[in-house]
Amino acid sequence: MKSIVSDWNGTIYKEVDETKTYKGIALAYRNRLIRKVIHLNPIAAGKLVKLLIDKKEIEKAKSEYDNGKRKLEEVYKEFNERIVSKLDSSSIMKAVYDISTENKNKVDKRLLESFKEIRKLRKIQVGILSVAYETAIFCTLLETDYQEVFYYPKITDPDVLRRVKEKELTEEDALERYGEGASEYHIIGDKLIDKNGKDVDESPYAKHEGPLKFALRTYRKKGIFLEDEFARKRGYSQITYFGDTEDDLSCFDYVTSNRGRVVLPFFLIERAVNDVKSREFLRKATEKYNAFVPKDEADLKNFLDKD
Repeated sequence: MKSIVSDWNGTIYKEVDETKTYKGIALAYRNRLIRKVIHLNPIAAGKLVKLLIDKKEIEKAKSEYDNGKRKLEEVYKEFNERIVSKLDSSSIMKAVYDISTENKNKVDKRLLESFKEIRKLRKIQVGILSVAYETAIFCTLLETDYQEVFYYPKITDPDVLRRVKEKELTEEDALERYGEGASEYHIIGDKLIDKNGKDVDESPYAKHEGPLKFALRTYRKKGIFLEDEFARKRGYSQITYFGDTEDDLSCFDYVTSNRGRVVLPFFLIERAVNDVKSREFLRKATEKYNAFVPKDEADLKNFLDKD
């Protein structure tokens, strides 16, 4: 093993999907309308009534998706058109920050501590690949103080690079002292975009051409993103991948075809006790991909250290 990539929902983060995050965004829209109604705005009162209808339609779409009757793309379309398109980027960002604060205790510290320790011991790369909103992932990690596990400084100053090459500075010292300008977090998730496809997260408080929407860019494409964003762009190899749903199977295929391994997360193992679908996925992953199923945190750390 030379690198680790993990899914987010149901793997590092207990919630199996983005429902809680998007409910928080819808709540932000409702609260904005209520404030306007209080100030006797008749148009806002009408919109508030319509929001109740929209809420039922979105919940219906999500229920039908959960029962295999609708596609996730259709659920996102409903949510984008009925809620997200009515909000500006600052309102969405504030809602996301608030939700991240409320849900910070839902991360699996057994996984995060294992990633933190193995990165320190073996200097391997660790990243996240998810359908979840990228900014929400980062905010939650920030609230739990685990963002550094996925942080990678870079050196771009020619003089510093020269000093490293001539051994005046070690690469480690150079990164610590000068590696801020082109630093990045190895977190790939969904994006909030404007009507021109521009990434809103790059300048969240600037004025954007609406309506805004969530792109759902990695869904059913995670294997492609794993290869392009991690293997090719960031140099990940012999990847150990953590995932818990059918959407991760393309990543399982990729890593097992490229000298990597599959590990099943604790949250999946715990869900499998009472959930038939999770139990079937666990069985499939172990039989087809020889996935490792850790007994506890110590067992996982031992596996990562020896793999």
